[in-house]
Amino acid sequence: MKISDFSRYALIASVAVAMLAGCVGSQPTIGAPGATPQMQTKQTAAGRKRSQSRPLEAPPTNPNLYVANPGNNTVAVYLRGTPSLLRTIYKGISGPAALAVGKAGYLYVANANNNTVTEYPPGKTSLLRTISHGIKDPDAFAFDGFRNLYVANFSANTVTVYVEGQTKVLRTISQDMHGPEALAFDNSGNLYVANGNGHTVTVYTAYGSTLLQTISKGVSAPVALAFDSSGNLYVANYGNNTVTVYGGGSVPLRTISQRVVGPRALAFDSSGNLYVANYGDNTVTVYAPDKTSVLRTITSYVAGPDALVLGSAGNLFVSNFLSNIVTVYYPEKTLPKYLIHQGVSKPYALTFGP
Repeated sequence: MKISDFSRYALIASVAVAMLAGCVGSQPTIGAPGATPQMQTKQTAAGRKRSQSRPLEAPPTNPNLYVANPGNNTVAVYLRGTPSLLRTIYKGISGPAALAVGKAGYLYVANANNNTVTEYPPGKTSLLRTISHGIKDPDAFAFDGFRNLYVANFSANTVTVYVEGQTKVLRTISQDMHGPEALAFDNSGNLYVANGNGHTVTVYTAYGSTLLQTISKGVSAPVALAFDSSGNLYVANYGNNTVTVYGGGSVPLRTISQRVVGPRALAFDSSGNLYVANYGDNTVTVYAPDKTSVLRTITSYVAGPDALVLGSAGNLFVSNFLSNIVTVYYPEKTLPKYLIHQGVSKPYALTFGP
């Protein structure tokens, strides 16, 4: 589930060809039954997973959509509520694996192919600064309560921490870390790390680096983390096709497995419904709060979903790695509101910003 390992994504081309061969007409329904990509364990530019299950900041007023495109090494920005390409960011970008927008609107891009994090001013395409110290195969971002930036470095088995707007490492967290792929904070500020290679979720003290807990029961190649409004932890397990739920301990409260196939991303809507991007069978499945059975399934124009975000109006945005499309759905609907094609190439991460 990594961007930098090209051997992990060898099947994508053949899968894409097979899907295209079955399409008829100018607007085929992508993600029909039978078009099922095989699971992989570590990927190339854009295939490994979706380590961020939602925007790291609440969407700003009138937010535009940002899309990371490893296929053409860009971040494309789309005008709020439309498929119109507003601007394209090129400088410093190589294998973009994660996006984050800070409090003041500065954009951060994790570049897995050149081991950097690049920063851009709000609403601009010019490169402001580059972070390289301590960065190796960056895969996910998070901000703590003091606005420090956390970067998961998959190949280095570390999380490095930076004061926002600076390039010097503030501290490095590494104890019992094995291929960190996703980061999340609980309400107490404790850091949770999904270790894709270690089959664990490790928990560290708020604003520190001491290991508090290791969660392994039910965890298999975890690739995404999310907390619900009650503070329960949800873990997307790519290795065993489940989402496991924890209530503060190391034993699952429940396990969601119905229609979960190669889960890559998690998100919650304002009603507490859980959305799961299933890369393995080209679906997004939705589950009511505290339930394990499927509430509804989205298949129309879904092909290799690897990132999900929900807008302020409740619209669902899905990046489809296999079809080079971002699909947008009305709340509680399964047919697209509109499709975004222009500038999209192997879309891998989504967020909102100015």
